[in-house]
Amino acid sequence: MRALCRDFSINGVSLGNGVEEAGCESDPMPAVGIGSIVGDNGSGLRNASVKAATVGVLGQSVDARSYHGIDKPFLERMFGSLESILINLIHGYTGRKAGALPGYDPIKNGVLDCQELYGLITRYLVDQYPYQRHYGTTMLGQRPIKQLQLTNQFYGAFAEICPHDRRIHLGWKSKATISDEGVKAFGLPYNSPELQAVRDHVHGKVSVFSDPDCTNHVTILIEGHPDPILGYLTWTAMSDMTIPEFLAIAEATRAEDPEETEEFEARLARVRRARFDQLHFIAVEHKLARSYMTIAEAQKKAEIVTAGQHSRPYSALPGTMDPSSIADEHATAGVRKVGAGFKPPLDGSVAPNEVPNTTKALPKPNTKGKLS
Repeated sequence: MRALCRDFSINGVSLGNGVEEAGCESDPMPAVGIGSIVGDNGSGLRNASVKAATVGVLGQSVDARSYHGIDKPFLERMFGSLESILINLIHGYTGRKAGALPGYDPIKNGVLDCQELYGLITRYLVDQYPYQRHYGTTMLGQRPIKQLQLTNQFYGAFAEICPHDRRIHLGWKSKATISDEGVKAFGLPYNSPELQAVRDHVHGKVSVFSDPDCTNHVTILIEGHPDPILGYLTWTAMSDMTIPEFLAIAEATRAEDPEETEEFEARLARVRRARFDQLHFIAVEHKLARSYMTIAEAQKKAEIVTAGQHSRPYSALPGTMDPSSIADEHATAGVRKVGAGFKPPLDGSVAPNEVPNTTKALPKPNTKGKLS
C-alpha cells in the first residue's frame, strides 16, 4: 500500500519538480492509472487490503502460483536495463551481491549524495530510456516513446487516478472532529469553505484520508454527505513535504528547550545585525557603489534631474513631411526632387547629332614644373 501510494503521488505531484531539478531536456511520461497488478501467490499482495485498494482505483489483480515470478517481464527487466546501462557506471556501486567487486573500496568511491543519484536516474528515465530501442516482448526494437504514441492513438491509455480516489484507497486514514479551524490529521491542520459549510450539520468524527508523500491536501468523507470534501493545508510552512518529514521536523523542534531556542535565535539575530552594520560602515567609508537604489533615493534623484524638463508634443516642421511618406507613389506636399531622378527608357535610337559629352567635370591638373 505504501509503495502504491508513493508511486502515484510521484506521478501526480512531485515528478515534475524532480524533472526540473534534475535538468532533463524532455517532458516526463504523463501519469496513468493502474490497469493490472500482477503478482505471485504470496501474502504481500494477496490480501484483502490490496485487493480492495486495487478495485477501488479501477484496477485488475492477477495472481499466479507461488514462487512463479510473472512480474519479471514488467519489473525486473526494467531494473536489469537500468543496472547494466547506468548503475554499473556510477561511482561507488559495489555490484548486485556481496563480493561482486573484490578490492573495490565503496567508502572511498561513494562520492554521490542521494540527490545527485536521483538526478542521474531521473535523467536516464526521462531523456534516454524512452528514446532507445527496446527489444522486450512485443516491442521488436521499437522505441518506447513511439509505442506510447501508437498506444494512445489506437487504444488509449488508462486515465490518471482521481486525487480523491487515490487518497481514499491508497492513502492513510485517520479520524477527526470538525472545528472552526477545520480538521487535523497527523498533527497538520486542514480547512476549506466547503468543510465549514457543513460543520454545523455533522455529529461525531469524520474520516480524513492523507497522502503520505504530500501534505498539501486531504480528502474528507462525512457520513450522510454524498461527495468527498477537499481540505487545504493551512499551515503553509509545512507544505510540499511528506508526513514523515513533517514529523521529523516536529520532533526536532519539540526536543529543544524553548528558552534555549529563544536565546539562540536572539544571538543569531544580533550577529547578523552586527555583520550588516560592519559591511555598511565599510561601504560608506570607502564610498563603494551599491548595486541597488532605494525608492526614496530614486524619487529624489528623479526630481533633480528632471526639474524644468518638458516633453514637446510631436508635430511635423512646416514645409516638411514624415520620413515614411517620402517614397510614396503619389506626390505630396513637402517632397522636393533632388538631382535628375528616375527617367523612363527612351524609345528608338539616339539622334546622330547627340554626341555623348566626354569632358570631365574635374580634369587632371597640370602639375608640370614647380608648384607655387
